[in-house]
Amino acid sequence: MNHQLINSKVAHYSGIVYVGEDFDSHFHNSYELVHVIKGSITVKIGIDSFELGKNEFLIISPCAVHSICSDPDAEFFIAIISSDYIPDYSGMSQNDVAVRFSLDSTSLTFIGQNLINVRKPSLYMLKSCLYLILSFAERGDVLISAKSVERSFIYTVNTYISEHFTENLTRKDLARLVGCEEHYFSTLFHKHFGMNIKKYISMYRVSHACRLLKNTNDNISSIGLDSGFSSIREFNTVFSELMGITPKEFRSNNR
Repeated sequence: MNHQLINSKVAHYSGIVYVGEDFDSHFHNSYELVHVIKGSITVKIGIDSFELGKNEFLIISPCAVHSICSDPDAEFFIAIISSDYIPDYSGMSQNDVAVRFSLDSTSLTFIGQNLINVRKPSLYMLKSCLYLILSFAERGDVLISAKSVERSFIYTVNTYISEHFTENLTRKDLARLVGCEEHYFSTLFHKHFGMNIKKYISMYRVSHACRLLKNTNDNISSIGLDSGFSSIREFNTVFSELMGITPKEFRSNNR
């Protein structure tokens, strides 16, 4: 299983075609678009699992914890899309956690030629393709829908963690943030994020460390501490558990 990093909050788009890849539980601050080109994959969101076949699309809302398991020969496209790219859709479907849909053959061919099989589409072509896709998504099958109060909880907690993950965050701090008792907060958190608070914060810290390891020459020990870990030992242990390799190996592989 691989681990997809949490993308930053800045305006962002990335699209990659994968073959036979699996991804552990992860989340993004942006939308994730999944399109099956060949074979089939299973996407798990929270406690719900959905199988996607050839030519099917799935769009997953920000902060929804999910994992992907694919057939060995399955080929699928994943795009990470900042809400800044699609503000109209973001505002209209803020309670739609997961939407499954398909495109007609003409639109599917256009998307393949101008988005999926293009290494770096121009900004205008990118947005044209995305809005064409979303025109079908708005008529799609909503697999998971959240009440506005649930989305508010997810947004408030995630925003606070994203701004304070390098600090000594506690369950008490987060419970106070949303005005509830600590044990009840833990129950709500696990329900909406699919994991405990400690792992969620660790994922944020590891993702931040990965960006620093790839894009700077900073000392590895300093990166661990700057990412919010209390010690180098904790950094190495948690990083290895989530990524399957040590920080040093990660930096070497991504140079």
